[in-house]
Amino acid sequence: MIEVIQKMFSARILKGKIVFLYLLNVFDIIFTLMLLETSHFKEINILMQSIVTNNILSIFIKIILPAVIMLYILYLIEQCNIKKLIFCNIVISIAIIFYILVNLNHIYLSLNYFFI
Repeated sequence: MIEVIQKMFSARILKGKIVFLYLLNVFDIIFTLMLLETSHFKEINILMQSIVTNNILSIFIKIILPAVIMLYILYLIEQCNIKKLIFCNIVISIAIIFYILVNLNHIYLSLNYFFI
């Protein structure tokens, strides 16, 4: 049983989830900037409202900075024990669910705006 848990929450699995979360983050900013260009949508995240007015700053904050942080986290994962890996897997899984919902909302809005 312990081996199964260790495989489910291994560093390799966590690394894959972190990369997937990063990709969802990248798609989020792409969709956000695309929808904002239509002027029919606005950013609802208070922290991002002033940032998305500048595409270069948006790309830095949502793509480049998270990539650097992600690489550092991927390096640190190798030093985690199983308890930390389990906790991190759960937190990252919750963040993935959130970002999937955000991206599905963007896709829905895009389809409604561009095709209906």
